Amino acid sequence: MALEIGLIDKLVHILMHDDNDVRKEAIWALSNSTQNASPQQFKQLVQKNALSAFNSVMKIPDPKTLIVAMEGVENILKAG
Repeated sequence: MALEIGLIDKLVHILMHDDNDVRKEAIWALSNSTQNASPQQFKQLVQKNALSAFNSVMKIPDPKTLIVAMEGVENILKAG
């Protein structure tokens, strides 16, 4: 999975520091990583600041991007 090869760290960095066009793509990848994740994987996502990364795109004026980010947050919150 993406966690094991360091991809999540890279996505979080992109979401915190890159331009909006790149961030829009990165949020899709990060959100996809929350679908069907195991409890351990959710824990690792939180430890790697995925929630902060999701939050970082909330000011992008693109409804699709916001929905994707909120779905990722929802998946994490549902997992507990």
